[in-house]
Amino acid sequence: MATVRKRNGKWQARVRRVGHPGRARSFATKPEAQRWIRDVEAELDAAEAYRRQLARMGARPSMSRTACCDDNAPMESFFHTLKVELVHQRRWAIRDDARRDLFASIEGSYNRQRIHSALGYLTPEQAERTAT
Repeated sequence: MATVRKRNGKWQARVRRVGHPGRARSFATKPEAQRWIRDVEAELDAAEAYRRQLARMGARPSMSRTACCDDNAPMESFFHTLKVELVHQRRWAIRDDARRDLFASIEGSYNRQRIHSALGYLTPEQAERTAT
């Protein structure tokens, strides 16, 4: 439900959706408030479409919640290492060269030689072999 009303001399826009907390914001003009409502509604519709697609695939979303900073930590650590060790060290003339080097770095070094504390100080390749 979306509402636009004038309050204390300012236009206030409020969007409420089932399962979502109310969002409110004040604007100088009514058209600005209406544009904001359209943007928020589009955002909520996109989020709902994303949730429906995940449900169809049988996937569970992985998103950090308040006070849960370690939900995405392994991927952030991976990308940090990749950037420090490879991406920030050089520039590529064409995208295919970058793809080739990224693949070689991940498959050649990161997965085969680098140990990970989250895997009990094994390489991903060793952890995969012990799991199967």
